[in-house]
Amino acid sequence: MKKQLLIVGVMLILIIVGLSGCTDKEDGIFSGLGYINEEWGFGLNPPEGWSVEYESSAYVIFVKSLDDNITRNMTFAILAFKLDENKTIRSLYESTLENLNNFSDATLISNKERTVNGREAYEIVAMKIKQNIQTEQKTILIEVNKNLLLIINYEGPLDLHDLYDPVIEQSINSLVIDENHNYTSDV
Repeated sequence: MKKQLLIVGVMLILIIVGLSGCTDKEDGIFSGLGYINEEWGFGLNPPEGWSVEYESSAYVIFVKSLDDNITRNMTFAILAFKLDENKTIRSLYESTLENLNNFSDATLISNKERTVNGREAYEIVAMKIKQNIQTEQKTILIEVNKNLLLIINYEGPLDLHDLYDPVIEQSINSLVIDENHNYTSDV
């Protein structure tokens, strides 16, 4: 009898330990998030009322339609990006700033170091002319680990950018990155 209880107890412990390794995205770190990228191990709450326009394994674009004219849409995109071994997030930031100077239709508004949920990040804000409309574009480079970063890009008509910026920042601040994710895919 004691041996049977011991066997049942050991089996019960094995089942509990085995099930504890199983996490469903709804019950794990991504619980309650509106968008989850399982391949790259991140999720966030997209701005309310924005819809997915395009999605691939490493890229998603959310859109807020303002009217029938495509130039009056607000876009919010996230790209998972693997860095070359000799690159750093800082070097990518600096080369992006240098390349911005090569575009005649783009003007740097601001650039700064920042953090997103405690992670090293860099922000570049530029004004561009797109189909004869002034747009403002905010790009944020967020370090996931030494070789991987997320690039967040938010763009829309200049006159509406500041109106939607707090909503985008709220979405960015909801970003969750799975620290234990195995990044085996190539971008």
